[in-house]
Amino acid sequence: MNILLHLLIGASLCLACNTPSDDPVKEQPQEKPQEKPQEPQAPEPPGDGVLRILAVGNSFSADAVEQELWPLFHAAGQDVIIAQLYIAGCDLETHLKTATGNLPNYSYRKIVDGVQKTTSGATFLQGLRDEEWDYISLQQGGGHHGQYETFEPSLGDLIAYCRENAVKKDFKLVYHACWAAPANSTNAKFGFYGYDQAKMYAQICDATQKADALHHFDLVINSMDAIQNGRSSYLGDTFDRDGWHLNKSYGRYTAACIWYEKISGRSVMDNGYHPDSISDYVAGVCKTAAHQACLHPYRITDLSSMFTDPDPKPEGGKVLARWEFSAVNAVEDAYITTFTGLPSNSSGLGAYAYSNKSGERGYIASNKDTGGRMSFVQVDKSAWSDASGNERAGLMVSAAGLPTIAGCLPGDCLLFETLGKPLSKGSTVRFSFSWNSNKYGSKYWLLEYFDGAAWTPVPDLPVKTETVSGTTYDTKESFSDSITYNIAFAASEKRTLSTTVTLPGDVADFKIRMTCAMEYQVNGRHFLHPRTQSVQNLDSTVQPVIELL
Repeated sequence: MNILLHLLIGASLCLACNTPSDDPVKEQPQEKPQEKPQEPQAPEPPGDGVLRILAVGNSFSADAVEQELWPLFHAAGQDVIIAQLYIAGCDLETHLKTATGNLPNYSYRKIVDGVQKTTSGATFLQGLRDEEWDYISLQQGGGHHGQYETFEPSLGDLIAYCRENAVKKDFKLVYHACWAAPANSTNAKFGFYGYDQAKMYAQICDATQKADALHHFDLVINSMDAIQNGRSSYLGDTFDRDGWHLNKSYGRYTAACIWYEKISGRSVMDNGYHPDSISDYVAGVCKTAAHQACLHPYRITDLSSMFTDPDPKPEGGKVLARWEFSAVNAVEDAYITTFTGLPSNSSGLGAYAYSNKSGERGYIASNKDTGGRMSFVQVDKSAWSDASGNERAGLMVSAAGLPTIAGCLPGDCLLFETLGKPLSKGSTVRFSFSWNSNKYGSKYWLLEYFDGAAWTPVPDLPVKTETVSGTTYDTKESFSDSITYNIAFAASEKRTLSTTVTLPGDVADFKIRMTCAMEYQVNGRHFLHPRTQSVQNLDSTVQPVIELL
């Protein structure tokens, strides 16, 4: 962060903390507010100079500690080992049963010198005894972190288990209070709170204070306050990537900032690190959100007047939706299940799910930065089951985490859309992605967007209408089909496509789709029915992104 910006933020913070009439902090309605001082104190350095931190959790703790926490400590000159005992969506009761049953159900993720090594099939005891942990963090999962009635007796029993079995008996006990869902989330667990963000946040504050009053944690890492503070800035309610988890830029960075400050006892405002994916200015928002959460727990610090959009453009000038496909994200973001219906674990990678029914087959919520949805919609193929009843239209998430489609017919489409982001007439939007035709994928496609009244071909790809004739490869019948398309792929072609449209009218959300124009394969073969061998996939060269220019 440059010196001037740092001084301006520092001045703002002094005013915020010391001038009652200008205090940006607004209390949430609590029946019995129980704020206690949370300004951390710098701990005594360990004997060998290395801090050791163990998080027991799930994807929320992964968001907080796996990506940005080590670089923050490293920038401060502090050696640190960070590890996590991870089970997706795991709650306290399941952690306790897994620990006391000595079940090998954990993914044990350990970061040393900035390099993460993952061990599958680990037990709780293996992770607990792997190091002399200085800090051990527990958290409630499964969306229940705002439901105190779900905490006990599991939390107390898990603490006792850690006390009994940890190598270092005087470790610092940490409770990680996770964030509320974004207001537009459709996640079923948000339904526990009536799909009301304010209610969920208030219940998280209440549950955390009750747990702290009973167990007297050495540290409460109140990530829920840091994220809620950030949401009050010009960045708004965009800190998630899929309606539940934090985005992998400023979302994860904000959570890591409060972990750093709470554990190190040093103000994160003085730490010079931030990921390359964000600017100095955005990093200032994140660090301020975390620092204020340390100073004012169980409250929201309003950052709307402290930070304004440094580069305002019509309707924000920003990324509207972005996807990031990888094997790790396929599991952690559970898009194996949403796209194929298969279990969201490594066994779901590379496995096909088949169905010939019409309609939406599967979808993937945008899992990087902001909200959107990508779905595959297919025509009715029920007439094309083979003699044994097997269905030919398949969806798969590849071993590399890439959405893959088999058995396309004319009318099948891959649809990308934003969610809850209305755009006005004259808005300019860019859509970019990469496609792999493979050896037998469909050759002809039509890329079009919804202009507010009808689906319209994108203006920068010439539309062609022509007749394709020949003999079908399977039945040897003659065919002559008239097709309209604006994309034609070659065999095994990987191509990056980018198109820009200016909206002729208002739209509730931006929508763009790529529709199969003909079951004519890139190798020149034509079939009358869907084929499992006709495979194509999104490629990772350029991950799909919708941007407002």
